[in-house]
Amino acid sequence: MQDRLDPGSGSASILPFPQRQSAHGRTQRIHVLLDGGAIGVNYQPQMHLEDGSVVGLEALLRVEHSDHRFVNTQQLIANAERSGLIGELGREVMRKACVEFAAMRASGYQSGKLAINMSPLELRQRDFAIRFVETVKTTRLRFSDLELEITESWPLDDPSLDLDQLKLLADLGVTLTLDDFGSGHAKWANLLKLPITKLKIDRSLVSIIAHSKRAHAVVKNTCHACSDLGLDVIAEGICTSTQVDLLLEMGCYIGQGFGLGLPGSVREAVAMKPQILRRKAASEAL
Repeated sequence: MQDRLDPGSGSASILPFPQRQSAHGRTQRIHVLLDGGAIGVNYQPQMHLEDGSVVGLEALLRVEHSDHRFVNTQQLIANAERSGLIGELGREVMRKACVEFAAMRASGYQSGKLAINMSPLELRQRDFAIRFVETVKTTRLRFSDLELEITESWPLDDPSLDLDQLKLLADLGVTLTLDDFGSGHAKWANLLKLPITKLKIDRSLVSIIAHSKRAHAVVKNTCHACSDLGLDVIAEGICTSTQVDLLLEMGCYIGQGFGLGLPGSVREAVAMKPQILRRKAASEAL
């Protein structure tokens, strides 16, 4: 989840979350941010790698201080998890993202889904699915408009995780994606137990597929396995046209990354054009 957070990209001033305060002080600080309307959302476009069309948006936490500087969101989330406030923080991000995406739907934007990251600690909360359903109904989105991303960095066979809640959401039509694949603890045997329909290849693999035979083989075999299992696949962390070409050759057609589009407002994201092109497509256009 933290790899996906946007700590204020493009801003020269990022405020560290106060680490030297007492636990009570850090908890109070999080409450101030939540109650003061500082929690915001940016969106990174997910694009089709052949034509650059936007096929989805991923919601990213963005926290702006009262002096217009941005709070380090990775540190904020880590402290929210330790203090037990990750549920409140996650719900606020989900609420704002759903409200803004619903407004885009109402204005005529009908393509793509809204992807929202979920901390494994949220899955431990017995009312997570109920609160999620309430939020969706309040904003009048369809469940099929939404995608939840579950990080692979958490042991998926942990008995404390309530997989029944995931199955309930999947039955309602929510797309479930295994995030950060290739960076954590996931085993194929455990994946088969999850109601996921999409797998996201981690940026740590994507970044080296052009010069690492092993990474290339892992990504290629993952794409083939997803095809055989009927799972969609998406790659994150794409920065170069060479990576785009390689992924397309492997059968991965959807991706995101700074080379395709930076996080921005919801309207900026849906209108964004890719900053890099597939090399073959670019040469054909000359």
